[in-house]
Amino acid sequence: MDKGKKDHVISTLGIVLVSFGLPVLYLVTGIMALLEARRIQAKLQVEKFFAGPSGYMSIIGVVLLLLFIPEIIEGMKKYKKNLQKYAEKQAISKASEETEAEKERRINTNRMWIVFLMLTGYIVIMKPLGFFTSSIAFLITSMFYLGNKWLTVLITVSVVAVFLYFCPNFGITLPKGFLGI
Repeated sequence: MDKGKKDHVISTLGIVLVSFGLPVLYLVTGIMALLEARRIQAKLQVEKFFAGPSGYMSIIGVVLLLLFIPEIIEGMKKYKKNLQKYAEKQAISKASEETEAEKERRINTNRMWIVFLMLTGYIVIMKPLGFFTSSIAFLITSMFYLGNKWLTVLITVSVVAVFLYFCPNFGITLPKGFLGI
């Protein structure tokens, strides 16, 4: 494959990834959350789908699937717009200089993959560390990575930590890790 075709394929894949990456992530994690809720429901023999520990996972799954719909519509709009921009750019110039928009797209794509890897790590460490500890760790690392100020991170993590700490008082049970937290 010559360099021109390779660049075209990479650019097209980049446009698809930027346009549909987040909606696909919502879809996959929503389905995973609903499957996990179904597993918890079967294991604990809960009759109602939105009751008990499976209720939280069910609600998260449904919300993620509902977020998928507007994101896929927005993704289609982005895809058409970016594809049109790419076609115009190809027609106007064959120069290989990276523009600001391309740099931003590349940076955003890299950020999306890093956050996806962080989310995967969060899922992996949830079993040994427990929901509370892994959620706080994920929240801190992702917020700092995405450029939030330390005060914003501190306030957000404090509010979430207090909520998660008192979840059992609200009738919500969270998975515990080997630390018992």
